[in-house]
Amino acid sequence: EYPTYHQFGWLAAQALGRKWFLPLPLTPPVPFIVGVVGQIGARLRNKASLINLDKMREATVASWECSPAKAERDLGLTHSAPLLDQMRETVAWY
Repeated sequence: EYPTYHQFGWLAAQALGRKWFLPLPLTPPVPFIVGVVGQIGARLRNKASLINLDKMREATVASWECSPAKAERDLGLTHSAPLLDQMRETVAWY
């Protein structure tokens, strides 16, 4: 499965048992401003922040998808369950 960020967010909300999900479409400069503000706030508090410039760079990449074909061919990797089920297993594990 190759979900978009929006679809992945919805899957994450479902895996966490959330009834709703509110995606926030952001124009390009907004995530970077948020990242800089988060990073400055973290430095001022001398604490790590989940929201920083690096995370915003990651989140604004067009796609992080890759093909599992080589792992399937060379390692015999198979999908054990749909992505949503795997995400639910991850939530339960945490």
